[in-house]
Amino acid sequence: LKFIPPIVQDLIDFSVNEEKSREFEKSVNLIFQMLGFEVVDYGQGTGRNPDGVAKENQHRYAILIDAKARKDSYKIGTEDRKFIEYIKAFSEPLRKSGFANIYFLIVSSNFDSHSVTAIKNIRVETQVTTTFLTSRLLLKILSNKIHKPRLFDLKKFQELLIEDGEITEKKINKFIVGLK
Repeated sequence: LKFIPPIVQDLIDFSVNEEKSREFEKSVNLIFQMLGFEVVDYGQGTGRNPDGVAKENQHRYAILIDAKARKDSYKIGTEDRKFIEYIKAFSEPLRKSGFANIYFLIVSSNFDSHSVTAIKNIRVETQVTTTFLTSRLLLKILSNKIHKPRLFDLKKFQELLIEDGEITEKKINKFIVGLK
């Protein structure tokens, strides 16, 4: 990952340090800005909100982002109620302002085996997919965009978010190869 700007180069370190969770949230939001999204940073201390909302205005989709700094790995199980609450609260205004598709993305250092039940609950209650992305793979996407900016396609990026579950390295590689 040789094309990472210094301002976000600590992302992986932040993602495993729970005391740096606010820095992690800010860095994740900044990376989505660098990818070409319009990002609103909510972060800690703003109540039951995602850490950020990334809007893709040309293709009219939005991503509700939650950044979870964890020393080991993040497990979704216990927080699905909170997620459902704020996904519902944010989805309505986003849909009213013309965002056809809304996705929910959790970024963390690593993920425990995902709670299928929690993901299903979120989908049933909100009609929104839940995806997981490691901080390392988020940097890989950014590095690719900086290396080949004209090839990076936010419409194609949306395809990574369509299926519930973890966005694997294999999916990222396929996305990157598809840009060539």
